[in-house]
Amino acid sequence: MLSSIDHLVVGSNDLDGLEAWWKEVAGEAAEPGGAHVGRGTRNALVGLGPTTYLELIGPDPAQVDHVGPRSFGVDQLVDSQPVLLTFAVAVDDLDAARATYEAAGVATTEPFPMERLTPR
Repeated sequence: MLSSIDHLVVGSNDLDGLEAWWKEVAGEAAEPGGAHVGRGTRNALVGLGPTTYLELIGPDPAQVDHVGPRSFGVDQLVDSQPVLLTFAVAVDDLDAARATYEAAGVATTEPFPMERLTPR
C-alpha cells in the first residue's frame, strides 16, 4: 500500500488571525484557498513540498445561513490559538489504508467529498 501525507489541517475559530499567525511564525503568507460551501468553513493554503500542503481552516463568516456543526470541529475551538486538527493521506487503496491505520490505533472517518469555491 502506497501512502503519503497529502496535507495537515490546522484550525482556529478565526481564520484571519490564523493566517496572521502563520505569516508571523513562517515569514510567508498563506494563499487564499476558498470557501467550503455548505460546510461553513473557508481555508488558506501553504505549500510544504511538491505533493504536500498545510491547510489553515476556520469558520466562514460569509456563510451566515450555515446550520449545524462546521467541518473539522472548528465550532469547538474556543480561542484563536492554532490547533492541529487532523491530517489527510494520499493512498492507492483506500480500504487497505483505512484497515492499516485503524489496526495501528489511528481513527479514520468515512470518506466524504469536499470541494471549495475558489476566490479566482
